[in-house]
Amino acid sequence: LVPIGGVRRLSLPFAANLSRCVTTNLVPSHGAGQEVPGTAPRLSTMTSPSPTNYPPTALVELGVTRDGLSQVRREWPVANPKAIIVLVHGLNEHSGRYEHMAQHFNNAGFGVVSFDHRGHGQSGGKRSWLAHFDDCLDDVQDHLEVASQVGIPVVLCGHSMGALASIRYAVSDRPQPDLLVLSGPPILGLSDQAAIEKAPGLLAPLAGSVSIPSPLPTEVLSHDQAVCDAYDADLLVNKSTTFDLLNAMQQAQDIVRANIGNIRVPTLAMAGSADELVPPKSTRFLEGRKDIDVVIHEGLRHEIYNELNWQEIVDQVATWVDAHLPQN
Repeated sequence: LVPIGGVRRLSLPFAANLSRCVTTNLVPSHGAGQEVPGTAPRLSTMTSPSPTNYPPTALVELGVTRDGLSQVRREWPVANPKAIIVLVHGLNEHSGRYEHMAQHFNNAGFGVVSFDHRGHGQSGGKRSWLAHFDDCLDDVQDHLEVASQVGIPVVLCGHSMGALASIRYAVSDRPQPDLLVLSGPPILGLSDQAAIEKAPGLLAPLAGSVSIPSPLPTEVLSHDQAVCDAYDADLLVNKSTTFDLLNAMQQAQDIVRANIGNIRVPTLAMAGSADELVPPKSTRFLEGRKDIDVVIHEGLRHEIYNELNWQEIVDQVATWVDAHLPQN
């Protein structure tokens, strides 16, 4: 571990100063608009190696957030990257679950960085608890600012709650990335999400930091049973969340919907048509808006990057990013 005393000492740029990183097994990983041209992939048979087959290759560091919480960060460096992708993971999971995706982006010429949300993985804080969503935005901003120091385009790429954090960031007046990529963004109110409808009294004002278990089976994540089994067995995956975090998410959703016209960077929003956690109508909310491409992948579940054809999905993201990179 390398205590680095703050996010701005993270070891970017990727092509230099990597000697200050420590490769470690700190976090055991299980592997971890208009349409974009072409037809969205349809689910059929296994077309990609299972995400669980990818051993960890990330450089892992322990840093500190603005307010003093320990924070686990990962880098997947590549020589002469054409852009840096900042991955923001979803609710209850951790950045180690994106090992396969980061390696695939590396093969496409992108450097990748990610981090465990506060209260997630092996970052500090009460498990799956957040008093103010702005704390999450601070963490996103700090990583974007470090990535931007490299002097090449920066892509903010968020999944699920990470997509909510990313689009909430995009409608703010904070310094923006060059591109925005979202998967399964829960933009609509919590009452519109199947997972939340099954938790009566969810936003009870006195509930506070009380934990509530996830109401849906793991199989809603992916058709790849190995992914679901690994999720269940992963000790770093939180199996419950808190009222405070869900309340903070709802407030963020309200702000996003009220300020959706503030998005000022090219955006790709994707979802699976069979997503039971964040129904695709939440992603379709972005259809027809300027500079936003929406793609709904037929038959896929919530974790489109962990589906049987995940390589096709990541390739589509890489192709879209290539086509929208700012010209030097």
